[in-house]
Amino acid sequence: MRNANPELISSIKKKTLELLMQKEPAEIGMREIAANCGVSATAIYHYYKEKERLFQEIALDCLEQTNGILEGAAENADSPKQKVLDSIRAFRGWCLKNPRVASLVMEKIVVLAGF
Repeated sequence: MRNANPELISSIKKKTLELLMQKEPAEIGMREIAANCGVSATAIYHYYKEKERLFQEIALDCLEQTNGILEGAAENADSPKQKVLDSIRAFRGWCLKNPRVASLVMEKIVVLAGF
């Protein structure tokens, strides 16, 4: 088995997220993901045996990014209440700026990936 290629994995996730901005998760197949990434289906299957696992990793990446935004928003708050309020405002702002990603992560990808 060949070594993992972090750049290819990153590219696969990025290109798949681009597809998810255009289509519903159930409408996307592994061959389409491969074609969008400019690699063979075999290359995709080397890293992801099924698309649900790929979607799950993308959802986790988006949640991690969102968590960073929330932590950053609450970082300078003076009280626990203010931390919560700042986090809620940051989350709302992120959802408004990224409605499709928010919808996918919170609803479609999470359900499809079996969270």
